[in-house]
Amino acid sequence: MNEQQARALIDYYFANQPASWITYVGLVVSGVALVISFGAVVAIDRQTKSSKSATDAQTRSLVEQHIRVEWTGILDACMQHPEFIDTDFTFGFSPRSPVLNRVYQAFCYKCWSLVELIVAEKLHLNNPYRSMVYWAAAYHRDWLQANPYMFSSPQFWEVHDMVRNTPLTLFREMFIPEKDSKPAKPNSDRYTDAVDWDKVNMEYSRYILGPFAPEMTEPDPKNGGKIRNLLITKLQSRGADLRGLRVVDFGCGPGNLMPHLRGLIDEVHGVDISETALELAAQSAKESGIKLIKHRENMITFRDSDRFDIIISVNSVLPAKREDVRRIFTAIRDNLRPTGKFYAVLPAFDACFALYEYWRSSYEAFSNDKDYVDRCAEAFRIATKLDEKTMSYADDGVHPQSFHTEESIREDFGAVGLRIVGTPQKVKYPWEYARRLDYGYFPNKPEIWDWFVEAER
Repeated sequence: MNEQQARALIDYYFANQPASWITYVGLVVSGVALVISFGAVVAIDRQTKSSKSATDAQTRSLVEQHIRVEWTGILDACMQHPEFIDTDFTFGFSPRSPVLNRVYQAFCYKCWSLVELIVAEKLHLNNPYRSMVYWAAAYHRDWLQANPYMFSSPQFWEVHDMVRNTPLTLFREMFIPEKDSKPAKPNSDRYTDAVDWDKVNMEYSRYILGPFAPEMTEPDPKNGGKIRNLLITKLQSRGADLRGLRVVDFGCGPGNLMPHLRGLIDEVHGVDISETALELAAQSAKESGIKLIKHRENMITFRDSDRFDIIISVNSVLPAKREDVRRIFTAIRDNLRPTGKFYAVLPAFDACFALYEYWRSSYEAFSNDKDYVDRCAEAFRIATKLDEKTMSYADDGVHPQSFHTEESIREDFGAVGLRIVGTPQKVKYPWEYARRLDYGYFPNKPEIWDWFVEAER
Protein backbone atom coordinates (compact mmCIF):
# COMPACT_ATOMS: atom_id res chain seq x y z
CA MET A 1 0.00 0.00 0.00
CA ASN A 2 1.36 3.40 -0.94
CA GLU A 3 0.65 6.76 0.70
CA GLN A 4 -2.08 7.69 -1.77
CA GLN A 5 -3.87 4.40 -1.19
CA ALA A 6 -3.68 4.90 2.60
CA ARG A 7 -5.26 8.35 2.36
CA ALA A 8 -7.99 6.99 0.10
CA LEU A 9 -8.74 4.25 2.62
CA ILE A 10 -9.13 6.81 5.44
CA ASP A 11 -11.48 8.92 3.30
CA TYR A 12 -13.50 5.81 2.53
CA TYR A 13 -13.99 5.03 6.18
CA PHE A 14 -15.01 8.62 6.95
CA ALA A 15 -17.56 8.56 4.15
CA ASN A 16 -19.05 5.10 4.67
CA GLN A 17 -18.68 4.11 8.34
CA PRO A 18 -21.05 6.00 10.74
CA ALA A 19 -19.51 6.06 14.20
CA SER A 20 -19.02 8.16 17.28
CA TRP A 21 -16.60 11.03 17.47
CA ILE A 22 -14.31 8.74 19.45
CA THR A 23 -14.31 6.36 16.52
CA TYR A 24 -13.52 9.22 14.19
CA VAL A 25 -10.75 10.42 16.44
CA GLY A 26 -9.41 6.90 16.66
CA LEU A 27 -9.53 6.57 12.94
CA VAL A 28 -7.89 9.92 12.43
CA VAL A 29 -5.13 9.08 14.90
CA SER A 30 -4.68 5.67 13.31
CA GLY A 31 -4.73 7.22 9.87
CA VAL A 32 -2.22 9.87 10.79
CA ALA A 33 -0.02 7.20 12.33
CA LEU A 34 -0.38 5.11 9.16
CA VAL A 35 0.52 8.03 6.93
CA ILE A 36 3.47 8.98 9.13
CA SER A 37 4.70 5.41 9.29
CA PHE A 38 4.23 4.99 5.54
CA GLY A 39 6.19 8.18 4.96
CA ALA A 40 8.97 6.74 7.08
CA VAL A 41 8.87 3.50 5.08
CA VAL A 42 8.98 5.47 1.81
CA ALA A 43 11.97 7.48 3.06
CA ILE A 44 13.74 4.31 4.14
CA ASP A 45 12.90 2.67 0.81
CA ARG A 46 14.24 5.67 -1.13
CA GLN A 47 17.39 5.67 0.98
CA THR A 48 17.78 1.91 0.41
CA LYS A 49 17.29 2.30 -3.34
CA SER A 50 19.74 5.18 -3.41
CA SER A 51 22.23 3.12 -1.46
CA LYS A 52 21.64 0.13 -3.75
CA SER A 53 22.04 2.36 -6.82
CA ALA A 54 25.33 3.65 -5.46
CA THR A 55 26.43 0.10 -4.72
CA ASP A 56 25.42 -1.05 -8.22
CA ALA A 57 27.34 1.83 -9.77
CA GLN A 58 30.37 0.99 -7.65
CA THR A 59 30.09 -2.69 -8.62
CA ARG A 60 29.74 -1.83 -12.30
CA SER A 61 32.79 0.42 -12.04
CA LEU A 62 34.80 -2.40 -10.48
CA VAL A 63 33.64 -4.83 -13.18
CA GLU A 64 34.60 -2.43 -15.95
CA GLN A 65 37.97 -1.83 -14.30
CA HIS A 66 38.50 -5.61 -14.11
CA ILE A 67 37.60 -5.97 -17.81
CA ARG A 68 40.09 -3.27 -18.77
CA VAL A 69 42.85 -4.97 -16.76
CA GLU A 70 42.07 -8.36 -18.34
CA TRP A 71 41.92 -6.83 -21.82
CA THR A 72 45.32 -5.21 -21.29
CA GLY A 73 46.65 -8.61 -20.29
CA ILE A 74 45.26 -10.17 -23.46
CA LEU A 75 46.92 -7.53 -25.63
CA ASP A 76 50.19 -7.98 -23.72
CA ALA A 77 50.02 -11.70 -24.46
CA CYS A 78 49.59 -10.90 -28.16
CA MET A 79 52.69 -8.73 -28.01
CA GLN A 80 54.62 -11.63 -26.52
CA HIS A 81 53.15 -14.15 -28.95
CA PRO A 82 52.39 -12.46 -32.31
CA GLU A 83 51.07 -15.82 -33.54
CA PHE A 84 47.92 -15.13 -31.52
CA ILE A 85 46.90 -12.48 -34.05
CA ASP A 86 48.20 -14.39 -37.07
CA THR A 87 45.25 -16.04 -38.81
CA ASP A 88 47.58 -18.59 -40.40
CA PHE A 89 48.05 -19.84 -36.83
CA THR A 90 44.64 -19.21 -35.24
CA PHE A 91 42.43 -20.37 -38.13
CA GLY A 92 42.13 -24.10 -37.75
CA PHE A 93 44.68 -23.72 -34.95
CA SER A 94 47.82 -25.47 -36.12
CA PRO A 95 50.15 -25.37 -33.07
CA ARG A 96 53.82 -24.95 -33.80
CA SER A 97 55.06 -26.51 -30.57
CA PRO A 98 53.54 -28.29 -27.53
CA VAL A 99 54.46 -25.35 -25.30
CA LEU A 100 52.86 -22.79 -27.60
CA ASN A 101 49.84 -25.07 -27.84
CA ARG A 102 49.30 -24.97 -24.08
CA VAL A 103 49.90 -21.23 -23.91
CA TYR A 104 47.39 -20.58 -26.69
CA GLN A 105 44.80 -22.84 -25.06
CA ALA A 106 45.10 -20.86 -21.82
CA PHE A 107 45.06 -17.56 -23.71
CA CYS A 108 41.84 -18.43 -25.56
CA TYR A 109 40.13 -19.58 -22.38
CA LYS A 110 41.01 -16.26 -20.76
CA CYS A 111 39.89 -14.35 -23.85
CA TRP A 112 36.50 -16.02 -24.14
CA SER A 113 35.98 -15.93 -20.36
CA LEU A 114 36.30 -12.17 -20.63
CA VAL A 115 33.68 -12.19 -23.38
CA GLU A 116 31.44 -14.29 -21.13
CA LEU A 117 31.77 -11.66 -18.38
CA ILE A 118 31.03 -8.83 -20.82
CA VAL A 119 27.87 -10.65 -21.92
CA ALA A 120 26.80 -11.45 -18.36
CA GLU A 121 27.11 -7.75 -17.47
CA LYS A 122 25.13 -6.81 -20.61
CA LEU A 123 27.98 -4.65 -21.87
CA HIS A 124 28.37 -6.32 -25.27
CA LEU A 125 26.20 -3.78 -27.12
CA ASN A 126 28.32 -0.83 -25.99
CA ASN A 127 31.71 0.28 -27.26
CA PRO A 128 34.47 -0.53 -26.49
CA TYR A 129 33.17 -3.82 -25.09
CA ARG A 130 31.40 -4.72 -28.32
CA SER A 131 34.71 -4.26 -30.10
CA MET A 132 36.36 -6.70 -27.70
CA VAL A 133 33.74 -9.34 -28.51
CA TYR A 134 34.20 -8.80 -32.24
CA TRP A 135 37.96 -8.99 -31.88
CA ALA A 136 37.74 -12.34 -30.15
CA ALA A 137 35.40 -13.63 -32.85
CA ALA A 138 37.62 -12.32 -35.63
CA TYR A 139 40.73 -14.12 -34.47
CA HIS A 140 39.84 -16.90 -32.07
CA ARG A 141 36.46 -18.37 -33.00
CA ASP A 142 38.02 -21.62 -34.28
CA TRP A 143 39.29 -22.40 -30.77
CA LEU A 144 35.85 -21.70 -29.30
CA GLN A 145 34.15 -23.96 -31.83
CA ALA A 146 36.57 -26.73 -30.82
CA ASN A 147 35.97 -26.14 -27.09
CA PRO A 148 32.30 -25.19 -26.70
CA TYR A 149 31.82 -27.20 -23.50
CA MET A 150 33.76 -24.60 -21.50
CA PHE A 151 30.94 -22.07 -21.80
CA SER A 152 27.36 -23.01 -20.94
CA SER A 153 25.58 -19.65 -20.68
CA PRO A 154 22.71 -19.41 -23.22
CA GLN A 155 23.23 -15.65 -23.37
CA PHE A 156 26.91 -16.19 -24.26
CA TRP A 157 25.99 -18.41 -27.22
CA GLU A 158 23.22 -16.05 -28.34
CA VAL A 159 25.79 -13.26 -28.57
CA HIS A 160 28.24 -15.62 -30.28
CA ASP A 161 25.65 -16.46 -32.95
CA MET A 162 24.77 -12.79 -33.35
CA VAL A 163 28.41 -11.85 -33.89
CA ARG A 164 28.98 -14.82 -36.19
CA ASN A 165 26.16 -13.63 -38.44
CA THR A 166 27.18 -9.98 -38.35
CA PRO A 167 29.90 -8.35 -40.46
CA LEU A 168 33.12 -8.21 -38.49
CA THR A 169 33.89 -4.56 -39.00
CA LEU A 170 37.15 -4.36 -37.06
CA PHE A 171 39.95 -6.40 -38.52
CA ARG A 172 40.93 -8.10 -41.73
CA GLU A 173 41.02 -11.82 -41.02
CA MET A 174 42.90 -13.24 -44.00
CA PHE A 175 46.07 -11.55 -45.17
CA ILE A 176 47.71 -12.40 -48.48
CA PRO A 177 51.17 -13.82 -47.71
CA GLU A 178 54.27 -11.80 -48.49
CA LYS A 179 57.75 -12.80 -49.60
CA ASP A 180 60.44 -13.11 -46.91
CA SER A 181 58.08 -11.50 -44.38
CA LYS A 182 58.67 -8.13 -46.00
CA PRO A 183 55.76 -5.70 -45.84
CA ALA A 184 54.06 -4.96 -49.12
CA LYS A 185 54.45 -1.42 -50.38
CA PRO A 186 51.18 0.55 -50.41
CA ASN A 187 49.76 1.59 -53.77
CA SER A 188 52.14 -0.64 -55.70
CA ASP A 189 51.39 -3.38 -58.19
CA ARG A 190 50.92 -6.50 -56.13
CA TYR A 191 51.91 -8.65 -59.10
CA THR A 192 55.45 -7.28 -58.97
CA ASP A 193 55.65 -6.38 -55.28
CA ALA A 194 56.19 -8.45 -52.14
CA VAL A 195 53.13 -10.70 -52.44
CA ASP A 196 54.16 -14.35 -52.32
CA TRP A 197 52.19 -15.51 -55.34
CA ASP A 198 53.83 -18.91 -55.22
CA LYS A 199 52.25 -19.54 -51.82
CA VAL A 200 48.95 -17.93 -52.84
CA ASN A 201 48.67 -20.17 -55.89
CA MET A 202 49.13 -23.29 -53.76
CA GLU A 203 46.04 -22.37 -51.69
CA TYR A 204 44.32 -20.00 -54.09
CA SER A 205 40.72 -20.26 -52.86
CA ARG A 206 41.89 -19.60 -49.30
CA TYR A 207 43.09 -16.12 -50.19
CA ILE A 208 41.20 -15.02 -53.30
CA LEU A 209 37.45 -14.71 -53.82
CA GLY A 210 36.78 -16.33 -57.16
CA PRO A 211 34.39 -18.39 -59.26
CA PHE A 212 36.29 -21.70 -58.92
CA ALA A 213 35.58 -22.27 -55.23
CA PRO A 214 33.35 -25.31 -54.55
CA GLU A 215 30.47 -22.97 -53.69
CA MET A 216 30.66 -21.67 -57.27
CA THR A 217 31.19 -24.89 -59.22
CA GLU A 218 28.73 -27.26 -57.56
CA PRO A 219 24.93 -27.22 -57.96
CA ASP A 220 23.46 -24.68 -55.56
CA PRO A 221 19.88 -25.15 -54.24
CA LYS A 222 19.71 -21.38 -53.70
CA ASN A 223 20.50 -20.92 -57.40
CA GLY A 224 17.81 -23.24 -58.72
CA GLY A 225 20.18 -26.21 -58.56
CA LYS A 226 22.50 -24.60 -61.11
CA ILE A 227 26.19 -23.84 -60.67
CA ARG A 228 27.05 -20.19 -60.16
CA ASN A 229 30.11 -20.10 -62.44
CA LEU A 230 28.68 -18.90 -65.76
CA LEU A 231 31.99 -19.41 -67.56
CA ILE A 232 31.93 -23.14 -66.87
CA THR A 233 28.30 -23.28 -67.94
CA LYS A 234 29.20 -21.59 -71.24
CA LEU A 235 32.21 -23.81 -71.98
CA GLN A 236 30.40 -27.01 -71.11
CA SER A 237 27.45 -25.98 -73.28
CA ARG A 238 29.78 -25.88 -76.28
CA GLY A 239 30.85 -29.45 -75.57
CA ALA A 240 32.67 -31.27 -78.37
CA ASP A 241 32.70 -28.04 -80.38
CA LEU A 242 35.78 -27.00 -78.38
CA ARG A 243 37.92 -29.93 -79.39
CA GLY A 244 40.65 -28.96 -81.84
CA LEU A 245 40.38 -25.25 -81.10
CA ARG A 246 43.35 -23.18 -79.91
CA VAL A 247 42.56 -22.07 -76.37
CA VAL A 248 44.53 -19.81 -74.02
CA ASP A 249 43.92 -18.89 -70.41
CA PHE A 250 45.17 -15.33 -69.74
CA GLY A 251 46.37 -15.20 -66.13
CA CYS A 252 45.85 -18.93 -65.64
CA GLY A 253 47.06 -18.97 -62.03
CA PRO A 254 47.35 -22.47 -60.55
CA GLY A 255 45.09 -23.99 -63.19
CA ASN A 256 41.73 -23.61 -61.48
CA LEU A 257 40.03 -23.89 -64.88
CA MET A 258 41.66 -27.17 -65.94
CA PRO A 259 39.42 -29.69 -64.14
CA HIS A 260 36.40 -28.10 -65.79
CA LEU A 261 37.85 -28.60 -69.27
CA ARG A 262 38.28 -32.33 -68.74
CA GLY A 263 37.01 -34.18 -71.78
CA LEU A 264 36.36 -30.97 -73.71
CA ILE A 265 39.84 -30.13 -75.05
CA ASP A 266 43.21 -31.84 -75.32
CA GLU A 267 45.52 -28.82 -75.14
CA VAL A 268 45.45 -25.36 -73.62
CA HIS A 269 47.93 -22.49 -73.40
CA GLY A 270 48.49 -20.78 -70.05
CA VAL A 271 49.89 -17.27 -69.57
CA ASP A 272 51.05 -16.17 -66.11
CA ILE A 273 53.98 -14.36 -64.48
CA SER A 274 54.37 -16.92 -61.67
CA GLU A 275 56.50 -19.97 -62.42
CA THR A 276 54.89 -21.80 -59.50
CA ALA A 277 51.44 -20.98 -60.85
CA LEU A 278 52.38 -22.41 -64.24
CA GLU A 279 53.83 -25.57 -62.67
CA LEU A 280 50.67 -26.08 -60.62
CA ALA A 281 48.53 -25.38 -63.68
CA ALA A 282 50.53 -27.95 -65.68
CA GLN A 283 49.96 -30.54 -62.95
CA SER A 284 46.24 -29.73 -62.79
CA ALA A 285 46.02 -29.98 -66.58
CA LYS A 286 47.83 -33.33 -66.60
CA GLU A 287 45.46 -34.73 -63.98
CA SER A 288 42.58 -33.56 -66.19
CA GLY A 289 43.98 -35.25 -69.29
CA ILE A 290 45.06 -31.96 -70.85
CA LYS A 291 48.43 -30.75 -72.09
CA LEU A 292 49.38 -27.26 -70.88
CA ILE A 293 51.70 -25.11 -72.99
CA LYS A 294 53.25 -22.63 -70.56
CA HIS A 295 54.00 -18.97 -71.28
CA ARG A 296 55.65 -17.09 -68.42
CA GLU A 297 54.90 -13.58 -69.58
CA ASN A 298 52.98 -10.40 -68.83
CA MET A 299 49.52 -10.37 -70.42
CA ILE A 300 50.11 -6.90 -71.87
CA THR A 301 53.14 -7.96 -73.89
CA PHE A 302 52.10 -11.52 -74.78
CA ARG A 303 51.54 -12.14 -78.49
CA ASP A 304 51.16 -15.41 -80.41
CA SER A 305 51.41 -15.20 -84.18
CA ASP A 306 48.98 -18.12 -84.67
CA ARG A 307 46.41 -16.44 -82.44
CA PHE A 308 43.56 -18.27 -80.65
CA ASP A 309 40.00 -19.43 -81.21
CA ILE A 310 39.14 -18.94 -77.55
CA ILE A 311 40.72 -16.62 -75.00
CA ILE A 312 39.70 -17.01 -71.38
CA SER A 313 40.41 -14.57 -68.57
CA VAL A 314 39.14 -15.11 -65.04
CA ASN A 315 39.66 -12.17 -62.68
CA SER A 316 43.06 -11.45 -64.16
CA VAL A 317 42.31 -8.08 -65.81
CA LEU A 318 42.82 -5.92 -62.74
CA PRO A 319 46.07 -3.95 -63.15
CA ALA A 320 47.29 -1.31 -60.72
CA LYS A 321 47.05 1.41 -63.39
CA ARG A 322 43.73 2.17 -65.03
CA GLU A 323 45.34 2.79 -68.42
CA ASP A 324 46.65 -0.78 -68.44
CA VAL A 325 43.11 -2.17 -68.63
CA ARG A 326 42.80 -1.24 -72.29
CA ARG A 327 46.35 -2.39 -72.97
CA ILE A 328 45.40 -5.85 -71.73
CA PHE A 329 42.18 -5.85 -73.75
CA THR A 330 44.22 -4.76 -76.79
CA ALA A 331 46.52 -7.75 -76.30
CA ILE A 332 43.47 -10.01 -76.08
CA ARG A 333 42.06 -8.55 -79.31
CA ASP A 334 45.42 -8.97 -81.05
CA ASN A 335 45.62 -12.63 -79.99
CA LEU A 336 42.06 -13.43 -81.05
CA ARG A 337 41.33 -14.95 -84.45
CA PRO A 338 38.68 -13.21 -86.58
CA THR A 339 36.06 -15.83 -85.67
CA GLY A 340 37.31 -16.29 -82.13
CA LYS A 341 35.54 -15.78 -78.81
CA PHE A 342 36.70 -14.04 -75.66
CA TYR A 343 35.18 -15.28 -72.39
CA ALA A 344 35.94 -13.22 -69.31
CA VAL A 345 35.06 -12.99 -65.64
CA LEU A 346 35.88 -9.43 -64.64
CA PRO A 347 36.01 -8.13 -61.04
CA ALA A 348 33.08 -5.77 -60.53
CA PHE A 349 33.66 -2.31 -59.12
CA ASP A 350 29.92 -1.68 -58.83
CA ALA A 351 29.83 -4.66 -56.47
CA CYS A 352 32.62 -3.05 -54.41
CA PHE A 353 30.61 0.14 -54.10
CA ALA A 354 27.51 -1.85 -53.17
CA LEU A 355 29.62 -3.52 -50.48
CA TYR A 356 30.59 -0.08 -49.17
CA GLU A 357 26.90 0.77 -48.86
CA TYR A 358 26.23 -2.53 -47.07
CA TRP A 359 28.96 -1.79 -44.54
CA ARG A 360 27.57 1.69 -44.03
CA SER A 361 24.14 0.24 -43.31
CA SER A 362 25.70 -2.07 -40.71
CA TYR A 363 27.16 0.96 -38.89
CA GLU A 364 23.79 2.71 -39.05
CA ALA A 365 22.24 -0.32 -37.36
CA PHE A 366 24.63 0.19 -34.45
CA SER A 367 24.27 3.94 -34.04
CA ASN A 368 22.02 6.88 -34.85
CA ASP A 369 25.01 9.20 -34.63
CA LYS A 370 25.61 10.36 -38.21
CA ASP A 371 29.14 11.53 -37.45
CA TYR A 372 30.01 8.08 -36.09
CA VAL A 373 28.53 6.37 -39.15
CA ASP A 374 30.38 8.74 -41.49
CA ARG A 375 33.69 8.10 -39.72
CA CYS A 376 33.25 4.33 -39.88
CA ALA A 377 32.20 4.39 -43.53
CA GLU A 378 35.16 6.58 -44.41
CA ALA A 379 37.47 4.24 -42.53
CA PHE A 380 36.18 1.37 -44.68
CA ARG A 381 36.73 3.43 -47.82
CA ILE A 382 40.30 4.23 -46.78
CA ALA A 383 41.08 0.67 -45.66
CA THR A 384 39.98 -0.75 -49.02
CA LYS A 385 41.33 2.20 -51.05
CA LEU A 386 37.94 2.51 -52.72
CA ASP A 387 38.24 5.10 -55.49
CA GLU A 388 35.24 5.86 -57.68
CA LYS A 389 37.27 7.99 -60.11
CA THR A 390 39.70 5.21 -61.05
CA MET A 391 37.27 2.40 -60.18
CA SER A 392 39.96 0.81 -58.04
CA TYR A 393 39.69 -1.31 -54.93
CA ALA A 394 42.23 -3.08 -52.71
CA ASP A 395 40.70 -6.37 -51.64
CA ASP A 396 43.89 -7.11 -49.70
CA GLY A 397 43.88 -3.66 -48.07
CA VAL A 398 47.24 -2.80 -49.63
CA HIS A 399 47.25 -2.93 -53.43
CA PRO A 400 44.53 -1.00 -55.29
CA GLN A 401 43.53 -2.71 -58.53
CA SER A 402 41.41 -1.58 -61.45
CA PHE A 403 37.94 -3.11 -61.37
CA HIS A 404 35.06 -2.85 -63.83
CA THR A 405 31.45 -1.77 -64.16
CA GLU A 406 29.02 -2.81 -66.85
CA GLU A 407 29.37 0.66 -68.40
CA SER A 408 33.19 0.65 -68.29
CA ILE A 409 33.27 -2.82 -69.88
CA ARG A 410 31.22 -1.57 -72.82
CA GLU A 411 33.41 1.51 -73.21
CA ASP A 412 36.74 -0.33 -72.90
CA PHE A 413 35.74 -3.16 -75.22
CA GLY A 414 34.43 -0.75 -77.80
CA ALA A 415 37.59 1.36 -77.63
CA VAL A 416 39.86 -1.59 -78.51
CA GLY A 417 37.62 -3.23 -81.10
CA LEU A 418 35.89 -5.96 -79.10
CA ARG A 419 32.14 -6.46 -79.53
CA ILE A 420 30.09 -7.75 -76.60
CA VAL A 421 27.80 -10.66 -77.43
CA GLY A 422 24.52 -10.37 -75.54
CA THR A 423 24.60 -8.65 -72.15
CA PRO A 424 27.19 -8.89 -69.35
CA GLN A 425 25.87 -11.18 -66.61
CA LYS A 426 26.50 -11.27 -62.89
CA VAL A 427 28.45 -14.15 -61.33
CA LYS A 428 27.09 -13.97 -57.78
CA TYR A 429 28.96 -15.08 -54.68
CA PRO A 430 27.00 -16.55 -51.74
CA TRP A 431 27.46 -14.65 -48.50
CA GLU A 432 28.57 -17.79 -46.67
CA TYR A 433 31.57 -17.91 -49.01
CA ALA A 434 32.22 -14.17 -49.20
CA ARG A 435 32.43 -13.68 -45.45
CA ARG A 436 35.26 -16.22 -45.17
CA LEU A 437 37.35 -13.77 -47.17
CA ASP A 438 36.44 -10.63 -45.20
CA TYR A 439 33.77 -9.23 -47.49
CA GLY A 440 31.17 -9.30 -44.73
CA TYR A 441 27.90 -11.13 -44.24
CA PHE A 442 24.73 -9.39 -45.39
CA PRO A 443 22.21 -12.18 -46.06
CA ASN A 444 19.36 -9.70 -46.48
CA LYS A 445 21.23 -7.77 -49.18
CA PRO A 446 21.87 -8.69 -52.84
CA GLU A 447 24.96 -10.87 -53.23
CA ILE A 448 28.19 -9.31 -54.47
CA TRP A 449 29.25 -10.30 -57.97
CA ASP A 450 31.73 -10.30 -60.83
CA TRP A 451 30.88 -9.77 -64.48
CA PHE A 452 30.78 -12.58 -67.01
CA VAL A 453 31.23 -11.29 -70.55
CA GLU A 454 31.34 -12.93 -73.97
CA ALA A 455 32.93 -10.92 -76.80
CA GLU A 456 34.35 -11.22 -80.30
CA ARG A 457 36.33 -9.08 -82.72
